[in-house]
Amino acid sequence: GLAAGRRWILTEGDPVPREAEPANGSAAQAVTTDRERAVAFWDRHRAAMQALKVERDLPKATRLFRAALALDPSHEDAHYYLGDCLASQGDVAGALAEYAELTRLNPQSQRGYSRWGTLRAMTAASARDLAAADEALDKAHRLNPEETGALLALGEVALLGGRDRLAADRLGDACRTNPRAAGGLFLLGYLQWKKGDAAGAVRRLEAAREALGPDWKPSGATAEGDAAAKHYTESTPLARFWAAWNGDAAPATAYADLDAYLRSVKRLTARS
Repeated sequence: GLAAGRRWILTEGDPVPREAEPANGSAAQAVTTDRERAVAFWDRHRAAMQALKVERDLPKATRLFRAALALDPSHEDAHYYLGDCLASQGDVAGALAEYAELTRLNPQSQRGYSRWGTLRAMTAASARDLAAADEALDKAHRLNPEETGALLALGEVALLGGRDRLAADRLGDACRTNPRAAGGLFLLGYLQWKKGDAAGAVRRLEAAREALGPDWKPSGATAEGDAAAKHYTESTPLARFWAAWNGDAAPATAYADLDAYLRSVKRLTARS
């Protein structure tokens, strides 16, 4: 499956061949025809996906996605998955740049706007960051109104910014569209608890637990401020709090970590 007319390095224990760089420049310069370029691109892209999905070797996947993009800078999937690799390694700026390039290449990329907005919200250090996240997620929602992930994230961004009424409206819309949106139910319960409606919060928590299904298990405790190091690539900005929730229907216990985090975000954005 290797392209002819080039030099390859095969290393024992490593299933991915590496192209040897020619003396006069990079490996990409050795590709002289469209067919060779396509073969070389897919060699790298497939190896990158193997490293990401099977080997769980993020640095290796990152190198291979970059090598693939050197051959085809316009490939949307490569930018998307490179962004995920970088975010998972804590390189927020690099990940945001890849998602931004994806939406530049394809202004109709719902996943590009959704990923950018979610990561920006998870790592917001100012009110301006939250406003930018809100704008990107709103674009994602407008591109696919039937998909509730961006709408749920918009509710969470409003909650992060202290706009509780807007948060309740958005989360309520998400739950009406998807009655099993456990995250929306969990957060609506938080808003009711903060307003002093403990009974309403308990009902929301019970509904959230039911929506999670009989096989659900909590992911474990979540440390405050770990959003930059742990990028939840299929998640929304506050999902780690209901993922770590143990199912307890007592609001003061269920919402303790979330409440502390939201207060810390509000202090941070107020100073910025």
